[in-house]
Amino acid sequence: MKDGFIDLSEIEVYTKRRTQEIGGHNPTTIGCDYQFLIMNEVPGATYLEGVEGGTDSLSDAQIRASAAILERALTVD
Repeated sequence: MKDGFIDLSEIEVYTKRRTQEIGGHNPTTIGCDYQFLIMNEVPGATYLEGVEGGTDSLSDAQIRASAAILERALTVD
């Protein structure tokens, strides 16, 4: 993730670690190496500050506006 992108192999590593921590077992992976399959760009600090605290207290319109900001932030030109 140091490159600003999250690839599928990073998601796999995170998921396995959390499964071990929470469930106490070791999941296995079968299949291809997805090291270069980019899943998402890491949101910038400005966006993360805007969504801190979750969406429970936001109206539908506010959630849609927040999603639009994220969409613009993640659009690759």
